[in-house]
Amino acid sequence: NTFYKQMPSDSYTRGTATLTGKQYRYQNSLPMLAVGNYYFNPDEKLRPFVGLGLGTIYSVRDTQMYVYSLEQDAWHFGMCPQVGMLYELGYSTSLYLGLKYNVGFTSGDFDAVQSYLAINVGFAFGE
Repeated sequence: NTFYKQMPSDSYTRGTATLTGKQYRYQNSLPMLAVGNYYFNPDEKLRPFVGLGLGTIYSVRDTQMYVYSLEQDAWHFGMCPQVGMLYELGYSTSLYLGLKYNVGFTSGDFDAVQSYLAINVGFAFGE
């Protein structure tokens, strides 16, 4: 997942130096989680579920200002509660709709919790 934000004018301090100006901020997040789901109606066409993922999230934050760039990265302990549903379209093919809340706890260069909400729509294959 990639996030972007442009700051019209902001100050950034590192050590004894402070830069002020327009900033471009990028953050890339790569969750690697083992996920388990509980299906409420496993034998029906419509199968709502709840789930939880646990593992790690690798995050890279890049702040660019003029010719200067500051990159920070960290491995976070991560978790991801989720809810969703599968709707069976045919043999071993289902429509998938899910809502996930990814949370990466404080770690390394990151002094705050990194979290975001994801909406997933797609197809699921298999029995």
